[in-house]
Amino acid sequence: RSPFFDAALHVLKGALVSVLRLPTGRTTASVKQGKGHAGRIILNSVQSFSDEQRSALVRLVQEKVREDAPFRAWRMSRAEAEGLYGETMYDAFKVPDSVTELRLVNLERWNLNAQVNPVLKSTGYLTRLEITKTKHSASKRELEV
Repeated sequence: RSPFFDAALHVLKGALVSVLRLPTGRTTASVKQGKGHAGRIILNSVQSFSDEQRSALVRLVQEKVREDAPFRAWRMSRAEAEGLYGETMYDAFKVPDSVTELRLVNLERWNLNAQVNPVLKSTGYLTRLEITKTKHSASKRELEV
């Protein structure tokens, strides 16, 4: 995957968690990279999604890109990470029990995720992040961005 795509996911997930008041951990159902740096993220546990929330999401994403916030990545034992962060760094899918060391990527006070993919040095390298489509399924309680 592209470092641009993964950096954008961190920015977007942090904004979504803020706007929707969701926990960071276990709410990402899936991500998929499209052509170039495009892609989508699907979150679970989303009751509703309004036009006001979409506007707030766009604003927060733009602010975080302009902020040029640094990404920090490090490795630590899974046991230590879970002791410090609980399940905050995990997506909805399970990390195999055989994985004993995690690579964590953090945007301070914004998003923390266990992932193996490279990211950019900072959010400013994205230059812009455009939200072209959102789709909420009330029956599935999912939001696709």
